[in-house]
Amino acid sequence: MNEQEELKSAKTLGIVSLVCAFLFWPAGIVCGHLSLGKYEKLAGLIDGKELARAGLILSYIFLALTVICFIVVAVFTGAVINHPEFQEALQQGLEQAQ
Repeated sequence: MNEQEELKSAKTLGIVSLVCAFLFWPAGIVCGHLSLGKYEKLAGLIDGKELARAGLILSYIFLALTVICFIVVAVFTGAVINHPEFQEALQQGLEQAQ
């Protein structure tokens, strides 16, 4: 691949990274890193590198938000399950089912 094709490929991956950040963040992370790797090979050409960085930053932000949401759901689920009123209602439901 010549330098122009590499640059075009890197730019395309940067754009894909940015778009995937909003649609499917794991793909945004992968494409962003691939794009930045291609820019490093091109040594000195930075045109379009910002798109890859923006895609990576947004993808990692969405990753962090996903992890935070899972933690919050787990904490609230644990709080509800361990609440005395829930335990009582569960016990009553089990007794009625028998």
